[in-house]
Amino acid sequence: MFKVAAKLLMGNALKLEQGEIKIFNLPVIMMPADIQVHLLKKTVDLFGVEKGLSLIYNSSKEGNKTYCSGLLKNTAARGNELSKLYVDIVTLGGYGTAEIIKFDFEKKVVICRFYNSPIANRYKEIFGSPNFPVDAITLGLFAGSYGTLFNNDYDAIETKCVALGDPYCEFVFAPTEELERIKEKLKLKLY
Repeated sequence: MFKVAAKLLMGNALKLEQGEIKIFNLPVIMMPADIQVHLLKKTVDLFGVEKGLSLIYNSSKEGNKTYCSGLLKNTAARGNELSKLYVDIVTLGGYGTAEIIKFDFEKKVVICRFYNSPIANRYKEIFGSPNFPVDAITLGLFAGSYGTLFNNDYDAIETKCVALGDPYCEFVFAPTEELERIKEKLKLKLY
């Protein structure tokens, strides 16, 4: 993580000044994971699991499409290089250590694992084990980024979650129609 910060600082892509953090001239905010965990819990309690997770996932996805459109304008990175840059930014943001397991540019399918997800870990610590994967915010962030990267409508599913007892959180990203096929095969729900 420190290598990423140093690289961005040296390339003048990370700026820390006057109460602002900017990466490639786009504002970012660091916040305690507990805020996102409580937001997730209250939203699910209020709207139910499916509607609550859908609201959080889709809001994160749409917001990140805007962010990633700016990122595309402010960096020359493209394709797998842009994907790795985005993983570095999310890792630097404290969402856990992200690793791209599969990047199929032709089929536009990406599988990413997160180790040490603070959202999954804190949710389980504060509220106990849920009966659903909890990384809807992170999932939406990446769905928005890959949608922008591939210039296509993208969706994502969480196939493994630390909060459910898995050793890591795993996300599958694909164009909506392809993800429907994957979802059917795995018998999973889409937010």
